[in-house]
Amino acid sequence: TIMGVNKVKVYPNPATDKLNFAIDYVTIESVSVLFYNSIGNIMFEKKYIDKKNIAESFYVEDLQRGVYFIKITICSLLIF
Repeated sequence: TIMGVNKVKVYPNPATDKLNFAIDYVTIESVSVLFYNSIGNIMFEKKYIDKKNIAESFYVEDLQRGVYFIKITICSLLIF
């Protein structure tokens, strides 16, 4: 595990209508998830406090086709 993270899932890849991500971790920490495009524009950002498991979905059907990135940070340490 990295910083208590058991599993990180991002699916489907490629996504056409909905993108899902899930983070399972054993330590209770603050978690930040950032989804952004290839030029750095933020499409989605959310912070979680005191949660052991996170599961989110958001719709990407209105986004332009292209490359997008997900950045997951736990207590200021980039893990993904």
